[in-house]
Amino acid sequence: MALEKFRAFMDVGRVQGVPVTAAIAILGSLTASSGPDILDLFWLVVISICAHMGGAALNELWDSDLDSAVPELARKPLVSGSVAPGEARVLIAVTVPVSLLLTVVIFGIPAFLAIVIATIWMHWYCTTGKRTFIVNDFSQCVGFGSFALFGAMAVGFPTQLTWPLIGVVATLNLFAQWGNGLKDADNDRRFGIPSLAVKTGVSSARGLTWRHPYFLYGVSVKSAFLLFCTLPMLLTAVPMSYMFIVLALGYPVQYFTLHEFLGPKTRPQYVKLLLGDLLFCYPAAAAISILNAGLAGLLLLAVFVFGGYLIGSALQSGAEFKFRGYRQAGPSGRRVRSNGRIYIKGNPIVMSWMAKVAGR
Repeated sequence: MALEKFRAFMDVGRVQGVPVTAAIAILGSLTASSGPDILDLFWLVVISICAHMGGAALNELWDSDLDSAVPELARKPLVSGSVAPGEARVLIAVTVPVSLLLTVVIFGIPAFLAIVIATIWMHWYCTTGKRTFIVNDFSQCVGFGSFALFGAMAVGFPTQLTWPLIGVVATLNLFAQWGNGLKDADNDRRFGIPSLAVKTGVSSARGLTWRHPYFLYGVSVKSAFLLFCTLPMLLTAVPMSYMFIVLALGYPVQYFTLHEFLGPKTRPQYVKLLLGDLLFCYPAAAAISILNAGLAGLLLLAVFVFGGYLIGSALQSGAEFKFRGYRQAGPSGRRVRSNGRIYIKGNPIVMSWMAKVAGR
């Protein structure tokens, strides 16, 4: 019983996403005037855990009524009742102040101001901002961009590499919100959420054509992402590994992602595409770490992000990806075993060797 409660809190805090949030701060620190040491990295991760879980819990709390109207989301703790609203408020009241207090004590006022900006924008999105036109679509990109700035301010001063990184982080999150707007358009319209997807007449069920204004908006976001990834090549000397990752890997991935979003999709398929986009965009988005930490630094950061995602998935009971040997709620609320497959909200997708490793 205590374990189920713990995992329910992990769901509310969406801990599987913590490594991505922490990686943003770490990347910011790697672009600063003086790089981070091991202790700096430790505190950046601790602060990121608190900031991420507090923001996620606030989002879950404010969205509980909306989530209760979506059958696929019946498993969420605040919808099912496994976590009470008051308990979610306690989690927020603890994690958010701790993240701010640790920042000002350990890293000082400049880093504190940056994380305050990030916190305000993210919490605005999670509350009334989600129901405010333009803010709905852009607050996350501002919030996570500011979190990258926080990472730089924590260990030094921003450099000419910090600003392209902020652009990379902002556009990466802007496209994630683009995808969220697409998959949630029908429900958002029903609940009066004024997203750009709703305003441009998107239907989650019908999907997009290449001529649709919302699809063209997605193309512009991906183009901006590639521009910011390319910009360091114009600002400083970069190794061949950086150029290869961005030009040979990053560019084709963006085309493939956009192509896959065309046509009608189910909600789980949209979730799969968004997670896949994050996975395959990671090398280009994090390539800037090569400039100060080398190729080994990029690989270590990849291990941290994807290893942490696997651990977070195991800690949660209702994560997007669940591995063999763990149990999760199916679409009807019945608990099922994955049997060597990975489940995206009740829909099985045959996995690679990682699923077998995680299930041992």
